[in-house]
Amino acid sequence: MLQFILLAGTTAINVAYFIIGSWFLAVKVVFILFRRALLPTSLKAIENDIILITGGGKGLGRQIALEFAKYKPKLIILWGRHVESLSQTSTEVCALGTPCVYMQCDVSIKEDINKQANEIKRQHGAVTILVNNAGILAPGNFLEVEDEKIEQIFKVNMLAHFRTVRMFLPEMQQLEHGHIVTIGSCLGISGMDGVSSYCSSKFGVTAFADSLAAMLDSATYKGVQSTVVYPFQISNSMFAGCEIRFPRLFPPVDEKYVAVKTVEAVLTNTKSLMIPRLIGYIIILKTLMPFEVTTKLNKFFGVSTAMEKCKKLGNATSS
Repeated sequence: MLQFILLAGTTAINVAYFIIGSWFLAVKVVFILFRRALLPTSLKAIENDIILITGGGKGLGRQIALEFAKYKPKLIILWGRHVESLSQTSTEVCALGTPCVYMQCDVSIKEDINKQANEIKRQHGAVTILVNNAGILAPGNFLEVEDEKIEQIFKVNMLAHFRTVRMFLPEMQQLEHGHIVTIGSCLGISGMDGVSSYCSSKFGVTAFADSLAAMLDSATYKGVQSTVVYPFQISNSMFAGCEIRFPRLFPPVDEKYVAVKTVEAVLTNTKSLMIPRLIGYIIILKTLMPFEVTTKLNKFFGVSTAMEKCKKLGNATSS
């Protein structure tokens, strides 16, 4: 009898949390819609900015470079491991009338980051917009992925953020002008089976971005902004084969769309961006539900097995 009373009480509390949380989300949605309608935000100029994009040769990094190029910054610099894709993207950016150069840099190697960062300062001056985009993924739970690969994932997906910001933030602080962009992931807010190493690294990125935003929100870092972007599954090679049960309900997000919204967020000094916004509300609602409910929902929608095909394809891709 006592167990039944405790269970009923716990369920009632969870339901109450869910209802209250849903109400607050509804109010927030209405507020956002009214704010957008009544207070349109102007875009800041970036013609004097030097932009560095890690993982800029292909995937989302390439699209972000092409989108930034439309706003005619002073220079776009691409970092990546593959010279061929870096060269191709650089050519495409230059064709849009924006100067662009590239450097081969493996952001998993601290010495590479430091060397190329110092070379940028020597040749071009201070980077004023830093886009930490590089990321890698290895499908499989942590028992299946080799230690060396897990370490590589954390070096690229998380530690590189610490190291690049450490190299470029002091100049931004001195100039009282700068912007640090963190490309996170929805999987850095809500975990998923079959990609534990990637989720864990992105959870670290989420915490880093939150801490960075708090640090920059002081007079010490006047004029330095930050933006963190949490995209849903992007329709590129990184998540090729990843499928849920009803893909039409939550289709992969177009890579170009993510780039457009990311650049828009930078130009409007938006602190945090979930793409699509609906996913953010679903994640919040998930945190209000009992674990047993979310587990059953994940199984019903095929979330718990979404990475199986990706694993069979042998994906271990980078952006």
